[in-house]
Amino acid sequence: MKKNILATCGLLFCTTLLHAQTTEQVKIDFENQNYKATGVYDSWQKSPFRRQNGQAAVLDGNVQVVSNIDKNYDEILKAAPNTSDKVLGFQRSRFGSNTFGARIDLQQPFTLTPETKYVHVMIHKPKAGRTMLIGLGKRKERAGQSAETEQFWELSTREIEPNKWVDAVFPVKGAGGIDIHSLVVVVDCEDPNGMKEDFIAILTTSK
Repeated sequence: MKKNILATCGLLFCTTLLHAQTTEQVKIDFENQNYKATGVYDSWQKSPFRRQNGQAAVLDGNVQVVSNIDKNYDEILKAAPNTSDKVLGFQRSRFGSNTFGARIDLQQPFTLTPETKYVHVMIHKPKAGRTMLIGLGKRKERAGQSAETEQFWELSTREIEPNKWVDAVFPVKGAGGIDIHSLVVVVDCEDPNGMKEDFIAILTTSK
């Protein structure tokens, strides 16, 4: 039987893809539905959030567009880091692995190339620690390959400080000829064995 685990805290998400050598940007935000769908993803094959042997997942993940709870002015930055009205809320479940995250399916895939692209994700969460981005997609010449094949795992260039908006930056690149169809934001890629309760993080696009 499927179960919904009630959130005890939350997550908000927004992302910008910036090409290293140009000003080209692909922006995903949650005020305009310029994405295909949202959900959860876990790379752990025995995760209760994955289908097993054709059977439905044991647990449903909690992810939804919510109001931004923190538009506060930052005295150090001399600005409000994130003034978006809507962000993506995500429950980081203690039953997921250290690669459990919020999944965003893109309306238009982007191509992974040997040239670095930067993905900026504004993250607000109650727990300090590392974050990671997983890219799901397929090689152009492999017609039978699943678009859910993991093409990269990338840690952010900095750890996330708790209880404030932080711009997490992920440099991504690949061998070329790879289309990325979905991004998975892993807001807490630490070992979940010590987790005693779930928490919520909020994500939004970097401005």
